[in-house]
Amino acid sequence: MARSLAILLLCAATASAHGGGAHSGRSQPSSSGGNPVTIVPFGGGARPDGKPGPGPTTTKDRSKRHTWETWWNYNREYYLAQRSRGTPVTGLRALDDRQQRKEMREGRLIDLLLTAIEDKDHGVRNAAAVGLGKFGVAQGVRDALERHVHRPPEDWPDVREAAIYGTGLLALAENRRFLATLARQGERDAKERDLALLGLMMDDTKESADLLVKFATDGQDRARFAVHLLGFVSAPGYDDFLWSMVGGGGGEGALAVTALGRRGARDYREPLFRLLHARNRDAGVTRSVPIALGLMLKPDDEADLKRLARFVRDSRGDPIAQNFAVMALGQVGGEVAVELLRDLTGAFGDEEDRAFVYLALGLCGARSAAAREVLLSEYERAETDTEQGVLALACGIARVDAAVEITVKAIEKPHLRDTTGLGARGRFAGWAALALGFHGDARGLPAARHVLAERNDAFVQEQAAIAISLLQRSAAVPELMAILEEAGTMHAKAAVVTALAVLPEPSTEAVDALVKVYRDDSIPNNVRSMAIVALGALADPRPVPVSALLVRNYNYFIRNLALDEIASYL
Repeated sequence: MARSLAILLLCAATASAHGGGAHSGRSQPSSSGGNPVTIVPFGGGARPDGKPGPGPTTTKDRSKRHTWETWWNYNREYYLAQRSRGTPVTGLRALDDRQQRKEMREGRLIDLLLTAIEDKDHGVRNAAAVGLGKFGVAQGVRDALERHVHRPPEDWPDVREAAIYGTGLLALAENRRFLATLARQGERDAKERDLALLGLMMDDTKESADLLVKFATDGQDRARFAVHLLGFVSAPGYDDFLWSMVGGGGGEGALAVTALGRRGARDYREPLFRLLHARNRDAGVTRSVPIALGLMLKPDDEADLKRLARFVRDSRGDPIAQNFAVMALGQVGGEVAVELLRDLTGAFGDEEDRAFVYLALGLCGARSAAAREVLLSEYERAETDTEQGVLALACGIARVDAAVEITVKAIEKPHLRDTTGLGARGRFAGWAALALGFHGDARGLPAARHVLAERNDAFVQEQAAIAISLLQRSAAVPELMAILEEAGTMHAKAAVVTALAVLPEPSTEAVDALVKVYRDDSIPNNVRSMAIVALGALADPRPVPVSALLVRNYNYFIRNLALDEIASYL
């Protein structure tokens, strides 16, 4: 049963709303075009200033709020998967190459990953561990993963984490007791125990869900994480339990609210709206409500969508809750949501707040001519790098054809008026290049090549290389490999490997190139690790159930820093 999965984190680093998601180890990406699962926080380092003011907040202190770029970075993988796989979001023909990818896994790559999991570099081992979990059961896979789960404490802890994660991805009934035991081992690091619970969630059975309920109620230190994970299980019968946890202290309430949203518990819409306006309510709960509503509302819920828009206008002192509500409208979509978002484009004096409205319109735009019209009008008048960047990306997601020429010309301009500080011009170049890849229009290819060649920045080069991959599909392999061989920096090599990972079709040439990178000891180990990740993505394009930026650029498994931040709020 196809299930969209994603980790919700309670930290500023995950400040995102309504978008990114991933699928369990046993499912295929959905082509229904339905709501994506949201990777969102409520709280963490992003705190509102707490000062009431008239109308929507205009807080300028970026340390006290999340930004549109943070939202996008944590949700990008979902939209890349949609774009490259040809679902209704992209308007392209869906590809059915499952058999070809299956043959690629079984015929060549399983054995390669079984070798890589014993590599001298721990990053390569981590990537191989998660790849093996994604590919499923084969001779020696389970034994190899379990061997690394039990590595000595003095060894690299991230290898154990990756092996636990890979074991969870296998989603085997015989692993339930093993994972539950790991989660209760107090001598293990909190990150390892969280990943064991994540494995129970990925099993997605009533038996595993009942185990999560026990963790949520028995006073163990992983209780809050277990509440969160219950939102991803498909088995019925847990909504009432989650609602009973909303009043709990210590963070369970916010997690329970968002879990209800993920489960589509529409019977709780009215109680959730009451929570949204409750006084003296924990900020985490308040911020989680629009997230939940964005996941459970439907385009024809006109009255509820209008109530959500009123909350945006009436929000006092909490830009996080306000912007989550904006993105909820974008996730729900439909003509009512588009009209409400159109009205909001003039409601904000703050550039960052407007950026969320533009991005929300971008989510609606693939199915709404009205949304595309608003985006084009705003793009034509935009002046700053920040507005140009978000509008270029929103127009790309929405496939606003007339925006291609604007984006190409903007890339060619030497300067734009910059109100956001050093680096905004370079970031615009990255977002604009990626936007051209989402458009899928050949007119954007020279500009994407120009950005890749001219910008010596890891972030910008990655976006441009991905754009080249999206624009040319498998035909991009020779060009990308030529760039890889000529690249003088690790950043450029890494950008090309990342681009190969998002190729829409399985490619023997790409596999050969990536195997060559992995086996080349003269290439930095982090790039070799990325090659293993890219091979895993080509052979099985389903995103693993973690957020993009919780995964190292050269690795699948969750970064230590991110899990440390999770642990501080769970």
